[in-house]
Amino acid sequence: TLGNRLIPLGYDHENVWTLTLDTSISPDDNAGTGNDSIARLEISDLIMKEVSSMKEVAAVAKNIYNIPYNDIYRSDLKYGDKTCYNVTYNATDGTYPGVMNLKMQEGRWFDADDAAGKEIPIVINGGLKEALFGEEPALNKVIQAGLYKVTGVVEYFKNSGEFTENTPHFFIMMKPGEIPWQLLIRSTPGSDEEFRTELVKRTSAVAKDWTITAGKLSDFRKRTIRIAWMPVIVISIISAFLIINILLGLMGLLWYNVNHRKSEIGLRKSVGAPTSRIKKQLIGEMLALATLGIIPGLIIALQFPL
Repeated sequence: TLGNRLIPLGYDHENVWTLTLDTSISPDDNAGTGNDSIARLEISDLIMKEVSSMKEVAAVAKNIYNIPYNDIYRSDLKYGDKTCYNVTYNATDGTYPGVMNLKMQEGRWFDADDAAGKEIPIVINGGLKEALFGEEPALNKVIQAGLYKVTGVVEYFKNSGEFTENTPHFFIMMKPGEIPWQLLIRSTPGSDEEFRTELVKRTSAVAKDWTITAGKLSDFRKRTIRIAWMPVIVISIISAFLIINILLGLMGLLWYNVNHRKSEIGLRKSVGAPTSRIKKQLIGEMLALATLGIIPGLIIALQFPL
């Protein structure tokens, strides 16, 4: 809703690019095992180095699953007797906060040292913290039957964009050997289409058999805003059409009354009735009839939200 725009987004989408690496692998074939997977992992590392070497690049992070303004992948999380359904998530590395300008509310972002732990380290947003823990502290809590351990909390992260609430979201630390699906790149201000072209050109030279595409988060944001506004625009057009039809109907009713009651109006004027009072009477009758029609319509319309 429009009120959700007052809730902070939680990240900075300006000057952030996405580089999608289509290696034709499935989520179940991303563990870095086998000669083919090892070769692809080496290529992804070379791409990472190539991107980092570009003068326009300020920071770069690996990413799997969702990116901002895209929430295809969801999961259910359980802590004790509480379950949070349809939680958006993504897997990333330690440079992600620098790329997205995230601010930690509690704890810290995961790092390479956390890979040695028994549980997979995650960072959650305030929406997930409230859903699972309420007023309890979230740090170091183990959830999902011992699978994840909370290392930090970011207060806001609205993965689906400005028009959504601060819905639950969490970040998983990528496992060693996992091949990223995207690279999120923070560029220097002013980077334009020339940077996009150079980015794809240089990375495609490293991975000749891969399909590599570049996009900008601000463009994804515009698409999301257009989709969010579409129902409002459609409802507004329908409402305007109905209002115009109602006004035309009321004007026709007034015209009919005036022409049908000419003799009555003439008689009232002949006995001294002021024109303003006659106008008020005719308009009042029209409004009364309109009100009698609106009340049943409102009663029926209120049934939908109720």
